[in-house]
Amino acid sequence: MNSRKVCQRIDITGKRFGRLLAVRPLTVKSERWYWLCRCDCGTEREIIGTNLRRGRTRSCGCLQREACRVIRRVSPKIDITGKRFGRLLVIRESGRTRHNTITWLCKCDCGKDKNINGCSLRSGLSKSCGCLQREVSNEAHSTHRMTHSSEYKAWQAMRARCHNRNDSRYEDYGGRGISVCERWTKSFEAFYEDMGPRPEGRHGQISEFSIDRINNDGNYEPSNCRWATREQQATNKRKRGMGMKARKRSECYEKRILER
Repeated sequence: MNSRKVCQRIDITGKRFGRLLAVRPLTVKSERWYWLCRCDCGTEREIIGTNLRRGRTRSCGCLQREACRVIRRVSPKIDITGKRFGRLLVIRESGRTRHNTITWLCKCDCGKDKNINGCSLRSGLSKSCGCLQREVSNEAHSTHRMTHSSEYKAWQAMRARCHNRNDSRYEDYGGRGISVCERWTKSFEAFYEDMGPRPEGRHGQISEFSIDRINNDGNYEPSNCRWATREQQATNKRKRGMGMKARKRSECYEKRILER
């Protein structure tokens, strides 16, 4: 048994709706009645009865086509050949859209050609082929754009050896109380602002400069850091004593001796 409820048929035979004359009912589709209608232009079409009664459909489609032709005839074409809109230079008219608006072939400053609606150009909605929007988006989602620079790598390594217990050099830095100041820990931009760019190497070679603490027992902070060569850092090394692991082994040994 079919449980779908079919809407009640309202007889509109012989009635007129705009340019359409309802001739006779046809069939039920998706619980709605369809009517055979004859348009004043002579075309016959199947149309949903509720669309006729509510004024949604008033012709076979000829009324809309005539309105488009009137708009096209009344609205004069605005020639914008050779004019510039943002990054776009208009070359020539390239055609019309399905809504009957003129499209123009434009050349963007980036070198790309693109067909763009004339209304979008004149209203300022289109200012590039899309490259401007990509640049703005990239700018919004990027910070310093120095992720692959030697300064950024130096900043990362500095934080790792002071704050990451899994770093191979943590014992000589964070393990003995060396830390990075809060200003540098939170922001690479602040580190770069205080330290400046890493000096270039001699005769275009790879830079031999790296970050150095003036006081080897001090922290990484603006007043205690500089870019220094290997020779400068060699003369500024701390006196090596017993490492942390060695000290722990010694303490354990002394504890066992005392327990005897």
